[in-house]
Amino acid sequence: MGGAVDKPVQPLGLVSQRFVHKKSSLSLPYLTLPCRRDKIRASSILQKKSKLYGPMNALDIENNTSCWNSEGQEGSAQWFVVDFRRSVRVDTVRLQFQAGFIGETCAVEAKIEKDGGGGGGGGAHHWEQIDEFEFDDVHEVQSSPLEESTRCTALKLIFDDFTDFYGRVTVYRAEVWGKEIDRLSSDSS
Repeated sequence: MGGAVDKPVQPLGLVSQRFVHKKSSLSLPYLTLPCRRDKIRASSILQKKSKLYGPMNALDIENNTSCWNSEGQEGSAQWFVVDFRRSVRVDTVRLQFQAGFIGETCAVEAKIEKDGGGGGGGGAHHWEQIDEFEFDDVHEVQSSPLEESTRCTALKLIFDDFTDFYGRVTVYRAEVWGKEIDRLSSDSS
């Protein structure tokens, strides 16, 4: 059971782009905008060439030739972390791979703030697996709604079971859709 394959989406503009969630018909904002300075990390970068193949390139929806290429380490999972540097509620992940360089299974982990922090900010966080996706070996954008909307400060995608013999992954587009937590008080959820 792979992710739903969507037709390519034409960006309407970085700030105003919205997505209609298939399960609940909510209109959700695009959380991973390069202009927000989200911190992006990855398990590896092909030939250590960050400008050409670094993980931030997968967030550049205006340039359809930029991508994150992992170095690939046979037998090792490849991962991609988006640190939002703020609290968000994640609903959907959309990825576009290069066919032939896909992580067919993907564990999704969220960095969640532990309760009881006393309201002072800077509370303790822990990583928790919140979902698992399977992706098809195609070049189209694939949408994977989370089983349950999740409040977090970072999201980690851990790829395994690669189509490439050497375990390389190439992601042309990585999008995370959901809501800003500070906006939730004015929105019903």
